[in-house]
Amino acid sequence: EGWEYPVAIQPHEYWQNKGYDDLAINNLKYGFFGGLKAAVSSLEHGVCDFITIGGIADHDEDLVPHWHALFRSFQHINPYGAGVKLNIQSIELNEEVMRHICSNLRRRNISQVIFFDNGFSNLRNAIIELGKALKSPKLKSL
Repeated sequence: EGWEYPVAIQPHEYWQNKGYDDLAINNLKYGFFGGLKAAVSSLEHGVCDFITIGGIADHDEDLVPHWHALFRSFQHINPYGAGVKLNIQSIELNEEVMRHICSNLRRRNISQVIFFDNGFSNLRNAIIELGKALKSPKLKSL
């Protein structure tokens, strides 16, 4: 098919050198990166109505390019369909990532968002951003 995930995934040793243990690396590799790759592929191929991003990941600046790959793939969501349901679980979200998530909620056809067991580096700002996202006429459930 020729599709390739647009961001390089760093090898196991890279994360070890940053202080991650084997369990955390496996959570990143199979949970976070695996979920992101599947979501980006599904969105870019237009065959998706529900995506889950998770994997017990703390915020790390090296994950931001992967979030941006997801946000870019949102442009493929059909603006006239029923919308995509987005499930984000077991991830620590910093202000920048949360702002981008909520910005896309306002601009894209995302009909439902589920946040489950997440951490927020700034809960007050997360709530403010969610309040802005609720202004989207396409968002039916948060």
